[in-house]
Amino acid sequence: MPPLQLKENTATDGKIAARATIEKYLATVKTWNETALRETFHPAANISHYYVKGDTIETITLDEFVATIASAQEIRQCRKSPKK
Repeated sequence: MPPLQLKENTATDGKIAARATIEKYLATVKTWNETALRETFHPAANISHYYVKGDTIETITLDEFVATIASAQEIRQCRKSPKK
């Protein structure tokens, strides 16, 4: 295989892998599957997360990121629940 074609195949494979990871991440958040969300990232990952209220980007641990997503899911569920 010529070097240029190899580079193109590698780039395409990388894009496919990245897309699959993003789709898995979005599905885990939408369905709130904490186990699958954690499996999307390396256990020692540091994640850059955007905080809307402070308009900042902070690097946080996987545990902190999962807690942030869990908190957002709890808020979403409270808004969906009928008020008594």
